[in-house]
Amino acid sequence: MKKKHLFLSLVLSIFLSINAFSQFSFNDIQLWAGSGTNKAALVIEWTTPDGNYVTKVWGYKWTGTKTGRDMLNAIKAIDPRIFEKAGSYGDQTVYGLGYDMDCDGFTYVAGANETGHAGDSDDVYKEGWLYQGYWSYWLSTNGTSWTYSNYGIANRTLTNGAWDGWRFAYAPSWTANPPRTPFTAATACGSLKSASTSSVASENSALSLPKAVEYDINISPNPCTEFINIYTDKPAQVTIIDLQGNEILKESYSTQSPSVNVANIEKGIYTLKIATDGKTVYKRIFKN
Repeated sequence: MKKKHLFLSLVLSIFLSINAFSQFSFNDIQLWAGSGTNKAALVIEWTTPDGNYVTKVWGYKWTGTKTGRDMLNAIKAIDPRIFEKAGSYGDQTVYGLGYDMDCDGFTYVAGANETGHAGDSDDVYKEGWLYQGYWSYWLSTNGTSWTYSNYGIANRTLTNGAWDGWRFAYAPSWTANPPRTPFTAATACGSLKSASTSSVASENSALSLPKAVEYDINISPNPCTEFINIYTDKPAQVTIIDLQGNEILKESYSTQSPSVNVANIEKGIYTLKIATDGKTVYKRIFKN
């Protein structure tokens, strides 16, 4: 009986996961590169140092004949948060991919045997080909069912409605898995270039954070789903601000280290403002 219940729970979990992915469509993509009548999506998944994952999606529009490499290059051109480290195998492969999580620029630190990493611990990055693993390449026609690509990114001819996905396969198992349900890459960071994006946040948006203060407050988890914990030994007033500068949540907490309920907040990038003991700290948060 226990085995039956376990099996049913597993089936339900898989069904819910697949169903959640099927609800994500091109209409949910906020950041588009290129122009034309054809559309494709690019999904990239990174694993964070604490074992969580960051899965982002961008859109690409084109006419004529384009490849997976054309799409990745075009998206990198309009979203400087993406960092690609070229390997020694040319345009066919993806050697290293990073993402600037807090919009303060991505710094790459080289390392021997594919141990290069992000200079900022808030950012995500992974590289590999021979030692640490490799970036596995996946293809889909609907964003739900993925198949492993058997050819390089530069030989991948895009079709209208296509999805390309990248997820790192770690050594020593080298097990490759497709990316999970994506979280749309929002138009953020005033430095985003205005190619064919539907909208770009202005320099005065909520994502143009004030300069750093003399002290800091730790938060977790980030990205968050239901709650975000704020570690402070003083009462605090917490405000969550969206991309347009609107205050969508404002609460005062009399207890130390409060947990803020964010379950009802839409997925996206926000500014977390923490006012405590006469000082204010700003944090970038990501709601999954």
